[in-house]
Amino acid sequence: MRFLTSALFAATLISLSAQAPPAKLTGKQIYTLHCSACHQMDKVQVGPSLVEIAQLYRGKQADFIKWCLNPLPHKRKNGPQMPAMIQLNEADLKLVYDHLMFATKGKKQAKEKKGDSFPETLSARPLVQRMFLDHSGPASIAVALPGDLNLCWDAGACRLRYLWKGGFLNAFPYWQGNGNSLAQLKGDKILAEEQSPLPFLAFGKPKFLGYSMKDGLPTFKYRVGELEVHERFEAIPDGFSRSFTFKNAPSELLLEFQKSDKFTYSSESGPWTSNLLRATTTAPVVIQYKLTQ
Repeated sequence: MRFLTSALFAATLISLSAQAPPAKLTGKQIYTLHCSACHQMDKVQVGPSLVEIAQLYRGKQADFIKWCLNPLPHKRKNGPQMPAMIQLNEADLKLVYDHLMFATKGKKQAKEKKGDSFPETLSARPLVQRMFLDHSGPASIAVALPGDLNLCWDAGACRLRYLWKGGFLNAFPYWQGNGNSLAQLKGDKILAEEQSPLPFLAFGKPKFLGYSMKDGLPTFKYRVGELEVHERFEAIPDGFSRSFTFKNAPSELLLEFQKSDKFTYSSESGPWTSNLLRATTTAPVVIQYKLTQ
């Protein structure tokens, strides 16, 4: 059944290949989507400020790009190791560099408060934090939903890795280990996905396009060929909802969800056969995950 849907999707990919490419993002937009969670204008947040970065790399665009793609050796003794920006290409990073150099003109570094600039725990909700986590790629994004559910989304693979229930993260080992250690989950894993529910990921490596924010939660955006997906998670009573919004997709897709004894699935986007949803893609596909216990 997955093979038939994949074949249909392959035909759609071919038919879309002649369409115009999607609009390119500006350097400011790329920075906002991929960098602003860790880098602020004039003060240390997780990583160094834009002012400090500009001082290091003004007139050194090639060095800046090289560092972003392979940030070794580690430079800041008391800061975390920056993950490689593998979701961006050199053209994207040139735009980010130009924006950074323009935006920091005339800016000065703010005075830092004494003491540890990194909190031991992260507890605010909702919250989005880029972090090194176990059983996920280096471009992991942790999301704390309102309530007590949390998720790890892998921007490199463009898919959900797992969910856990309880507190969010203890990032102290990561920050104090200069990025060489993993943050610790403050709860128990209750769902791990072996692969994306979407069949078209078999047609090539997905391209992460960043994420937008609404009500404190991200909408992850990615593309395969000319096909674009926006994926979002929100808290609901006794569980969470997961939505997929498609652009340039077939009118119907067969989505295969991870079997679980912790959750039951429901959706009004199409009929179910076991853990398979035949979804109509002309409107957002919304799946509700309800805890069984």
